[in-house]
Amino acid sequence: MENTRRIQVISRLGRLICTVLVFLVPVISAFFWVYFNNLYPYMNTEMFKVSLPHVPIHDLSDMARFMGFIVSLLPNAVIIYGIVKLRRLFSLYEKGMIFSKDNVGCFRGMGWALIVLVVAGTVSSTLLSVVLTFANPPGQRMFTVGIGSGDFTTLVLGLAVLLVSWAMDEGRRIAEEQEQFI
Repeated sequence: MENTRRIQVISRLGRLICTVLVFLVPVISAFFWVYFNNLYPYMNTEMFKVSLPHVPIHDLSDMARFMGFIVSLLPNAVIIYGIVKLRRLFSLYEKGMIFSKDNVGCFRGMGWALIVLVVAGTVSSTLLSVVLTFANPPGQRMFTVGIGSGDFTTLVLGLAVLLVSWAMDEGRRIAEEQEQFI
């Protein structure tokens, strides 16, 4: 009984944190792009590391910053989707539903979100390289496409979560079949 209560308390906390994150992700992104020109001189310092495909050589125009925000919405939307799935999973745990079909769906959604995040991040990074260097003089504009070890790790993690969701679903089906025979 005490374990169930602890699961509910921790799940409620996890659900609340996820709810806050759903709203914070786009707000932080918007603030980043609004104040980008003030922030980019500090982007390669030890205190403030931001991974951008290219740091511009001049201040960005309002339109470039707006386009940067729009481009960053692509991976942010995938992140928010994953957070929503995690929030739903915590909500199910809070209700005492540990091994249900809905739980499997949450895990499956999070696995796909991680896989799609790799694609969205690559597309976003490529588009950001254009946005950040568009106002540069000819010969100094960049179009970069890249995938890093972090992307590979995220992809493997997404595949692992999908595999776990499949195993959970098989276990759930077996348990349901056994309940029907008893």
